[in-house]
Amino acid sequence: MQNSPSVFLSYCWANHVEAEEIYNDLKQIGILVKKDNHEIAYKDNLKSFMRSIRDADYAILLISKEYLESVNCMYEVGHLLKEKDVEKKILPVVMDGTSIFKPLDRLTYIRFWEMEKQNLQANLQNIDPVNALEVYADLKIITEVAQSIDGFIQFVSSMLTVKHSALRPANYRPLLDAMGFEDVSFLTDLIAVILHKSVEKRELFLDEYITKYPLNTFYHTSRAVTYSMSGKFEQAKFNYLQAIKLKPDNYEALNNLGLLYQDVFQNVTKAQECFESAIKAEPKLTVARLNLAILRSRFFKDEKAAKFQYDRILSYDPKEPKVHNNLGNYYRGVKGVKADDLKAEYHFKKAIELNPEYIEAYMNYGNFLKTHGQLEAGNTLYRKALELDKDDNYAPMINVY
Repeated sequence: MQNSPSVFLSYCWANHVEAEEIYNDLKQIGILVKKDNHEIAYKDNLKSFMRSIRDADYAILLISKEYLESVNCMYEVGHLLKEKDVEKKILPVVMDGTSIFKPLDRLTYIRFWEMEKQNLQANLQNIDPVNALEVYADLKIITEVAQSIDGFIQFVSSMLTVKHSALRPANYRPLLDAMGFEDVSFLTDLIAVILHKSVEKRELFLDEYITKYPLNTFYHTSRAVTYSMSGKFEQAKFNYLQAIKLKPDNYEALNNLGLLYQDVFQNVTKAQECFESAIKAEPKLTVARLNLAILRSRFFKDEKAAKFQYDRILSYDPKEPKVHNNLGNYYRGVKGVKADDLKAEYHFKKAIELNPEYIEAYMNYGNFLKTHGQLEAGNTLYRKALELDKDDNYAPMINVY
């Protein structure tokens, strides 16, 4: 079995659900998908972004109308296209309903960016440039996008693309083929297994799978997940250990085993070892760092160790809403830490800005405001949390608040 490549996933927030789906599907077969930028922003550090995509073996571009009309995405992609041999890295995935292949399609986006430029220029008339330096900088960026959008769409249209809706039915074969796997059957068949929600069907397909292919780390990981779904935790633990035995740096298995030790077997020492091993295998594995931080805070009351993990995550992914929410709670003044209201409020606001559907962040920020005398503002956030809580998971707690 060849080594799995690393993949950078570029997308706009309008397609974050589809991006998360791709991320979760590919990581279960050991493909490292980097989502360091939840939405590419032209005012973020460009060099940092370019380094992160340059370090990856491939870049999946999740292309949609919103993607093509995002100044954030288009500005970065314009620079990406200047990279050497970029056509070998880019894997375009076109969202269903997105038209890019005809000249008239390209004209639609050219016209859009020309109108954006003209509108901004019109509003800048009679404005002293000295008082609008940042707006003029934005105008320059939009001008660059308007000049490059036709070339970008033509470039993507000339490549072999795949529709998003075709990925799962094909078990991601188009992407896996493009990544250079010599034989993708063992992976596509395993993806077919993990896409089933029924435990019974997953078990049946896994039994069939092992009659066709030799034991491998991802089979054991999938078997462990399936056992966990059915409450067979000892069997799940055994299979995670087998997965790790076959591939000691299987960070997905290490992280999941850590959660199993923590939540089921209540062995926080073993859980910590697993999370730390997962991080060692993949230093940018955000979920393992979050799990380790929460474990250190909840079971060892070591808030500074938790903050260390949050800071590390923000060093490579400044747009992780869960980290900002947790830092908001940290700066409220956890035990042994001096409160910093300005930082707490900043991080709560940032969490909501990055994920406008983040229920826990609305609850925490609402509680923060109410404890600081802003009762109506706090209740407004609680009402927003109730509105988002479609499954009533938090409703009883919010109503008490």
